This record gives sequence, C-alpha cells and structure tokens, in this order.
Amino acid sequence: MASGSSKKKSINPGVALYRLLRGVLGHDISDAELARQWGMDKKSFWRLKHGKTLLPDIEKMDRLAEMLGTTRQVVMAVGGGLPWEDLVTPIRTRNEKEQMLVLARWASAGIVTPTGPEYLKGILFDSLSEPVLGIDTRGTILACNHACRDLFGHPPEDIIGKSKDFLYASKSESRKATTRMRRAIVERAPFREVFRFRHKDGSVFEAELSGRMVLDSHGTPWAEVGVLRDPNNSTARPSGRS
Repeated sequence: MASGSSKKKSINPGVALYRLLRGVLGHDISDAELARQWGMDKKSFWRLKHGKTLLPDIEKMDRLAEMLGTTRQVVMAVGGGLPWEDLVTPIRTRNEKEQMLVLARWASAGIVTPTGPEYLKGILFDSLSEPVLGIDTRGTILACNHACRDLFGHPPEDIIGKSKDFLYASKSESRKATTRMRRAIVERAPFREVFRFRHKDGSVFEAELSGRMVLDSHGTPWAEVGVLRDPNNSTARPSGRS
C-alpha cells in the first residue's frame, strides 16, 4: 500500500536531503557542525538547506550516506524527489532491509512527484527494455536501468556515480554531449542526437540519445534523462559495435 507521504507536495531535492538529515540526526547538532561533517562550507550548506542549489556532487552524496549510515541508493532516491519521511525510522534503526522495502514499495506503487515522473519511473522500473540514463547538470550519472548492462557491459552499480565521460567513446564526444545538454537547458525542450559510446570490451558504437531536462519544484534544471536507441531504427536498441 502506498504511503500517505506520496501525496505531499514535491520539494527541492537539496531541501529533501537536509530534512532527511535532520530527521535522522535530530536538531541538537548545529548547521555549522553538520556542514563541517558533510565537508561543505557554510554558504553552500545554507544554499542547499534553502533550495537555492542543485544536488551536491557524488562524493558529498556518498559522505551523506556515510553520515546517515545508509547507502548511496537511498540518498539518491530522496534526491530524486521520493518521500524522505518514509526513510527516517528505517535509517535511524539501521534497518537496511526495511530501507530496501521502502524503495520497492515506491516502485511498485508508482510513487512519483512533479520533480520528474518519467525520470523516476525510468530508474525504478527496470522492466523497461530500453537503456535509460539519468545524468545531473554536473555530468554525474545518477541512475541507469538494467538494460544499460547489455548496452555498455557494465552493471548499473558500476555506472552510477561516475562521470558521464565513463560511457562516451572519448572526452571530446562527452564534451559534445555537454554542449547539447546546455542548449537543451536554454531551450527547455527535448532533443535527439547521435553520439559515440564505448562498451566495456573497448568497442565503440553509435546510439541516438533522446533526452530531456528534469526540473526541480522551483523550475530549475537539475538532471537530464536520456533513452538510448539504435540511430538507424528509433524503435530498436543500439547495436553494431566496432
């Protein structure tokens, strides 16, 4: 049964992480001390607390998971817009099984928020046959589904958290994708473009990336969601590595 928190209004991803942090650790620790433990300066911490910035980089997300005694998967899910309240007690009690059950309930109930429903479905429903990637505006891979394993040869856990350079055939190709993403931010429109990627075995292949920007509850772009397809057949999965 879906949690009642799914009906609450979406909040900024940074604010959600701050509230999760406070929910688990309480209010006895000052913001200054939390910022120090998190490895953030006071200004950056204030901006995150008040929803004035995007998600922290992957190292800080890992540090937050360490502070809370949980996993990257959990903090990424909260940063992706899912209800932080449901995780406070399981994290406090170090109940890893219950944390995973919460994520599973979110997926099975189809709980999504205005932060980006297609994005959340894409990373939670691994029944999708097409490879799906979620990449933040800094170029960090936030999420991918299991179809990416067949395409790239890497399991999702080896992809998530890395720079997108990890998947492209070259840094110049990755920079080309960055330029296209920045244009999408300005245009606020979906895009389709063919890029060259690299498989784990070293072979290079082309795939059409159909992407769009995901906005937070304030309308600020914070991630790109992309579906990868065969450039010669938009309904087929990429093939033809060389």
